[in-house]
Amino acid sequence: MLLKAMSYYKTIIVTKPSTLSEMYIKDGINGFAIKKDENEFLEKLAKILQDKNKQKEIGINARKDFEENYSRYNMGTRIGKQIKI
Repeated sequence: MLLKAMSYYKTIIVTKPSTLSEMYIKDGINGFAIKKDENEFLEKLAKILQDKNKQKEIGINARKDFEENYSRYNMGTRIGKQIKI
């Protein structure tokens, strides 16, 4: 679901520490990583909803990251190089 959301230019919020925040999301660049705290979540969500330009920028970065690293083509190419096809 995370990669699909990235491919659709969505603003993503994940909790940290987690595999998602460590491997996929660069906080403030292609999504947001927050502590497991309801108040922090609500504050971050309010900030995101107020700043449409930041939403758009994060969505564009998420899509770009998806295309460069997680698309079927790029993942297949990397696997092919590993097994030397």
